Amino acid sequence: MVQSQLEEQGLTCQLFKSRDVNFGDDSIKLLSFHSIKGLEFKVVFIIGLNDAVIPYNSYTDMDDDMQELTERKLLYVGMTRASECLYMSSCAKPSMSPSS
Repeated sequence: MVQSQLEEQGLTCQLFKSRDVNFGDDSIKLLSFHSIKGLEFKVVFIIGLNDAVIPYNSYTDMDDDMQELTERKLLYVGMTRASECLYMSSCAKPSMSPSS
């Protein structure tokens, strides 16, 4: 969905499902939190910070505290991949307030 919307705007982007990222070209890289561990980018956009998206509702077998801890760890991984600039957005009410 994000990839097609970016391409409609004339932006070149690549969807990666593993750590096999091609850094040789000047395109937008679309990656999951899991696939970017250990990588670094000048600019990172984390989009869709909304309930049921981030945090992601797939951890149903965990208790609430463990689920929240896992979600926070993944978000931390995403946030710390940016070496120069980090953008975070939501399209509705954010899932957590900054004070929590």
